[in-house]
Amino acid sequence: VGQMQGANTGEVAIAMSAISTFALMPQAVRSFRQKYPKAVLKITESFFQAVSTQVLDGHLDFYVGPYSDEIRQSQIVVEQLFTNERVVIARKGHDLARATSLEQLKSADWVKQALPDRSSEGDFERRFAEAGVPRPNIVMHTTSVTATLLAVANSTLLTVIPRQVLTDPIAGSLFDVLPLRERLDAAPICLVRRGDLSLTPLAEYLSDMMRRAAIPFQKKRG
Repeated sequence: VGQMQGANTGEVAIAMSAISTFALMPQAVRSFRQKYPKAVLKITESFFQAVSTQVLDGHLDFYVGPYSDEIRQSQIVVEQLFTNERVVIARKGHDLARATSLEQLKSADWVKQALPDRSSEGDFERRFAEAGVPRPNIVMHTTSVTATLLAVANSTLLTVIPRQVLTDPIAGSLFDVLPLRERLDAAPICLVRRGDLSLTPLAEYLSDMMRRAAIPFQKKRG
């Protein structure tokens, strides 16, 4: 109620995937804190499937991250922020860092992040099959981006990650993106909220800052 009356205090609760956290959160949160320094911001890192109930019952104001039409629900509003592309990365100086095709990677060992979105997860291996290349030799499974990046940075393992993760200066300095000719598309990054419930002024402002932070990624993909 205080927010509706113009107060600068209150609480916003959202969920963001790791991809959107790397790509959008720094700019969006910085702008939000400048306008609402007394507000409390709660961020949960998650994919939509794990927090869909909280979005639908209003405990979360909105979600930002990968979203597929396969899980569209009539009670929500889905706004695409930018298309999502994955890339193959290796640690700096890796022998395969200049590979230009999946065929050249058939002898590599891989670390794979296990995702709840099974269709997106399967895209990784399906691209090998489409290219006529044997299934990748996955020797490590993780459940977090951090563990995946640490594994690649400290070994000869390769992995597939969203390109936006490399916008982080530290991540960008540790890895090489392999210049493959094959594209590895993924579910688009979207802002998802309950359709029949208006956002509070604070949540509306934060969602607008997410949209602004996404603009450079829209231009990059063209």
